[in-house]
Amino acid sequence: VQGIIEKEKLDKVKAYAEAKIKELPKRRTKYDGKIKSEQFEDGCVKQFSIQDNTWSKFQILDLTSVGIGDAGAIAIAKNTTWVNLQYLTIFVDSVGNEGAAALAKNKTWKNLERLCLGYNMIEDAGATALSKNQTWTKLTGLDLRMNEITDKGALCLASNKIWKLEYLELEDNRKVTRNGVAAMKKVPNFKAKVTFGKDDTGED
Repeated sequence: VQGIIEKEKLDKVKAYAEAKIKELPKRRTKYDGKIKSEQFEDGCVKQFSIQDNTWSKFQILDLTSVGIGDAGAIAIAKNTTWVNLQYLTIFVDSVGNEGAAALAKNKTWKNLERLCLGYNMIEDAGATALSKNQTWTKLTGLDLRMNEITDKGALCLASNKIWKLEYLELEDNRKVTRNGVAAMKKVPNFKAKVTFGKDDTGED
């Protein structure tokens, strides 16, 4: 009985995802996707991440408060068709180190400009994994507000040599300090504005 129930659930999720994909125009140059939490079901992210070239011109994806967790982030990270993705928001979604590490390994999103991972559970291990990314050469904005990152993880982020960060948001990571930001500013070629507290910035 349990097996039948699970199969019915998966079939329902697959049908829902396929229906959403068919709604997207095949020749549209830009799609701003907002997946609402009430539309989300277990496994749905996997269906969205394994799509055909219908979504090859996809540019913006907002998964705010969907609750995808590490499993969803790992599934999305396996995507190979969103070659035009520019803005990715995974905000308030219970993503931790494993999810962040998986996202960092994606080699498809070469046009990614802004990544928002705020209000999650990412620690220094996740920040360090993100810092090792070698694909996002156009990344100008990284939002990691309200995570669990310390000065150590922040310094790793500043050390990435291929990003073109203009801003790095670290507010409400309670262990990111003024001294830590000062160390980041000493990293060669790191020019981003760093915000790390309610009234503090890493600007001169």
